[in-house]
Amino acid sequence: MHELIPAKFKISIVVAAILILLVLFSVFYKVTTNAPNLFTPDAFLKAFSWIVTALGVLSFALGFEKPWAFVARPALLRLFGIPPMLGQWHGTIESNYSRLEALRDCARNPEGPRQDADSPDFVDTHPLLGREASLQVVGSLWRIKVILTTGPAADRHKGIRSESVVSRALRAEDGSIEVWYVYRAVNLHEPTGNDSERHLGAAILTFALTSCTGVYWTERNWRKGMNTAGRMKFALKPS
Repeated sequence: MHELIPAKFKISIVVAAILILLVLFSVFYKVTTNAPNLFTPDAFLKAFSWIVTALGVLSFALGFEKPWAFVARPALLRLFGIPPMLGQWHGTIESNYSRLEALRDCARNPEGPRQDADSPDFVDTHPLLGREASLQVVGSLWRIKVILTTGPAADRHKGIRSESVVSRALRAEDGSIEVWYVYRAVNLHEPTGNDSERHLGAAILTFALTSCTGVYWTERNWRKGMNTAGRMKFALKPS
C-alpha cells in the first residue's frame, strides 16, 4: 500500500525517523562512552549503521499482514487520503453469463425466437446473473491481496473462490483508490461437461469510505466463447 501514500509524506516520514534515531543513538552513545561531544565521527558512523538496520527490520516487519494491520488504522490511513480498505466486505456480483446462455440457446434452437445482442431490447430482457459475494482485503506495506468468494447462483451453481496473484493500488484522477489485480479462481461446483475447474481473471475495484464497486472479466471457457465479465458492488462490514 506504500504507493498510495503521497511522496511528500513518505519522504517526511523517512527523514523524521532518521533524525530522531540519530539523536537518540548519539545521546545514548555519549552517556555510555562519556564522549566529549554529542556528535562525533565515530558516533555518527555507528548511529548510521544502527539506523539502516532498524529501518530495514521495520520495513521487513511491516511487509507482513498482522503488523501492518496493527499500524495502518483507519484514522491513520485517512490522513493520507486512503479509505479503510482492509477488512471484510459483503455485496453482490453480477455476470453476463445469462446473456451468453441466451445466445447459445438461440443458436441451438433454429425454430425459436431470434436473439440479437446488438439490440437494446436484448439487454433489457436478459438481466445479469446475480449472486451474493464476500470480499476480503488484506495487505501490508508492500502489497494488497484480494480474496473473493461468490455464493450459490440462481442456476444452483455453488460459486467461485478467487485469490489475487498480483495486484497494484493506485490513486485515480478523481481521488478515489483503485486496486487492479489478476486472480486465480477455483470452481466450487463440480465441473460438468467441458466447464473449467480453474481459471484466471482480472478485476478493478474502486474504494470509497464505506463502499466498493468494480468490474471483472475472466478467461473461463474462452475456447467455446463463454468467458464471462460483469460488475461488483460491496459494503464494508462493521469491525
